[in-house]
Amino acid sequence: MLDMFRKRGVASVVYSGLMAAMAVIFIIQFRPGANSQTSSLTKKCVAKVRGECIDDKDWRAQRYLLRGYGEQAPALNYNKMAVDSLIERTLLENEAKRLGVRVSDDDVMQEIIRYKVYVHVPAVARGQARMLGINDAGFRGIAFGTKENPFEQQTYEKAVRNLTGQTPAEFEDNQQHELLAARVLQLVAERVRVSDDEVWAQYANDRTTVTTRYVRFSPKYFGERFVPQDLASIEKWAADHKAEVDAKATALPKDKPPKLIKARHILIASKKDEPADKRAEAKKKAEELLAEVRAGADFAKLAKDDSADPGSKDNGGEYDWNDGSQYVPEYQKSINELKPGEANVTETQFGYHVIQVVGRLDGTAAVAYPLYVQAKGDELAKAAADRVSQALVGKVPVKADEPAVKAKIDEAKKSGKQEAEATQQVIDDETKQRVDAAITEVLKSMAPSEPKPAAAPKPAPAAAAPASQKKDDKGAPAPSGETKDEAAPAAPPLPAWETDERRPRVEESSAVNASGSPVNGLEDQQPIVQAAFKLTPGAPLTAAPVKASGDYFLVILRDRHDATKEEFTKDRAPYVAGMLAKKREDAVVNFLNDLRESLGKDVWIDQSYVADEKKQQGGGEQSSPYEDEPSQ
Repeated sequence: MLDMFRKRGVASVVYSGLMAAMAVIFIIQFRPGANSQTSSLTKKCVAKVRGECIDDKDWRAQRYLLRGYGEQAPALNYNKMAVDSLIERTLLENEAKRLGVRVSDDDVMQEIIRYKVYVHVPAVARGQARMLGINDAGFRGIAFGTKENPFEQQTYEKAVRNLTGQTPAEFEDNQQHELLAARVLQLVAERVRVSDDEVWAQYANDRTTVTTRYVRFSPKYFGERFVPQDLASIEKWAADHKAEVDAKATALPKDKPPKLIKARHILIASKKDEPADKRAEAKKKAEELLAEVRAGADFAKLAKDDSADPGSKDNGGEYDWNDGSQYVPEYQKSINELKPGEANVTETQFGYHVIQVVGRLDGTAAVAYPLYVQAKGDELAKAAADRVSQALVGKVPVKADEPAVKAKIDEAKKSGKQEAEATQQVIDDETKQRVDAAITEVLKSMAPSEPKPAAAPKPAPAAAAPASQKKDDKGAPAPSGETKDEAAPAAPPLPAWETDERRPRVEESSAVNASGSPVNGLEDQQPIVQAAFKLTPGAPLTAAPVKASGDYFLVILRDRHDATKEEFTKDRAPYVAGMLAKKREDAVVNFLNDLRESLGKDVWIDQSYVADEKKQQGGGEQSSPYEDEPSQ
């Protein structure tokens, strides 16, 4: 044989080479994952963890395992999630080796047969795990068979290929890594315990509630309604706060002299394409209103009754101080030409405006005004809250044995109410009335005196008809000294500070716990909640205003419900379970973050693999894992 080989030396070498080449081709063609467009004899690293390569093919499978089949998958960056997942999984596997945690092939198959496919959700995305269809144990349920035949090899292979692009052998190897990581996290979670004292403290914190009444004092309201708007007051404040005003002036554009104008208007709506008679009618109405304004009529009442501008009619036709640049050109030109107190009619694309300039500020006064109003408004809001609080000393809490209160309770009982119900109702109503009265008294004492409008000229009175000629409703002569339809004098309009919706008034919260939000729309609730929980039935009113999100609040305790041991006994089991689950999840997240932090700079990531592409954001049908490539 050897002799024959020697005799055929060259031919044998060629033949051997061909056989070797065919073997290589066979290996490449039929190796696991050979149908993949990304199959390669060399690894392509997505990231390196302490020098250990995370393979591109594992990244692709992980990305699709995280997203799953769901058309409703949340819009997340699955590229980055897959990288983070594999980095953390690598660290968890290292921890498994250190702790001696092992997973056998049988362990993996037992989980797969139970329809459990494990996938590690990285720490930053664990809040979305349930949205991804992955439960707290770290797996999603995927069926590989039917009810009659729970595990079918063909179904299993097809599902694995469609979901991950891997062969069953590669998928099972992947699941071994995943199960190792999951068991390490299970060990971390199982070390967490909650004591009875800890559970009770948390339960009491969550289930103890307070219901409050509160009064809000807004510096902006006091700044606009109560702070003097005259030039002398503004200039004096500016002189006293020169550094603050100069700092703001420095930040303003140099080519635009500072100015502020406050104007009010009444809009008589009319479009330019309307018939001429309609336009003339609207113009005539505007000119009639202008005559009334110049004669001293109440501008705010006219605006409320006649203006077509919903943004200003209920505010007396006023807009706040501004430089006029946001108005249409005709309106802007008009307010620039008018002096304070003057009024005219101006036509714009919206119709005819009766415009009156209320005030004008230029130069330093214009720069200082917003700072001045803010600072003085804050001072007045706090002062008003303090004064209302002082006015309620001895009046709140309302006592049921006060003679006037007792009489009201007796009256309420006559309607069929029980003693306790009648008492609570009367005390609630009386408390609100006393607080409202204190607020009104304080605001009246602080309100600036409003200039009285000049009296409108009155037409000459007609000669009085003789009594014998006066008639009643039926045409009969009226009694001497009486005239028909004599109008009672109209009640004077309420001042703007009274009708402003920001006016301090008593409001009521729902029952809230220590993490609750008693004031709708308020950004920072905690100062109010903390103050409320310190109040008692005997001392239900905060001694000083509470500042939260820039406003001042008086807080009044209406009711408090303290959690009881009896309630706790009934709710204990589910409450402990929920609290333990949360505490364990917090421990897992902290553990993962510590692992990542321990890496320091000993990690490298190919940034092209964390690019966020819309086609990988979830939603729509699940495509093949090998139909898209990372951004390069």
